[in-house]
This record gives sequence, structure tokens and C-alpha cells, in this order.
Amino acid sequence: MNLYQNEVLVTEIDNAIRYTKKADWVGDYFKEREIANAVREKTVGYEVNIERVMALAKAQKDYQWVGVGINGLATDWHD
Repeated sequence: MNLYQNEVLVTEIDNAIRYTKKADWVGDYFKEREIANAVREKTVGYEVNIERVMALAKAQKDYQWVGVGINGLATDWHD
């Protein structure tokens, strides 16, 4: 399935990633798995390759945090 043909599905995947990811998630097995599970939940009933979605997410600078503040919140984004 081409995700770009289904705007609602793409939005669901994007939201799952944005609201689940934590600081420095790329390369952290447990944080990556948490995101993959969130994406999997949002894509039930669709033919979605979770590994491919995760590879794309890791490559997107918009999904990556630079640092963590006092409350565990990102202090800056990659440009």
C-alpha cells in the first residue's frame, strides 16, 4: 500500500510517532520498539511495513530530538 494515497493513515502514523517518541530515541531499542508498537496500533487493518516506516522515521530530522531539559522535554530540534 502506498501510504501517500491515504492522508488519514499518514496522519495517524505521524501522530503516533510524534506523541510516542522520547529524547534520543534513535538507536535505543526500547524507545524504538515503543514507537513501532504505537504505529502498529494505529495501522491495524492496513498493510503497513512497520520496519520501513521506522526506517523512514529515523531518517526524518523532524522526528529527532537534540537534547533533554529538566522535565525530560526537548530543548531544541535539529534543523
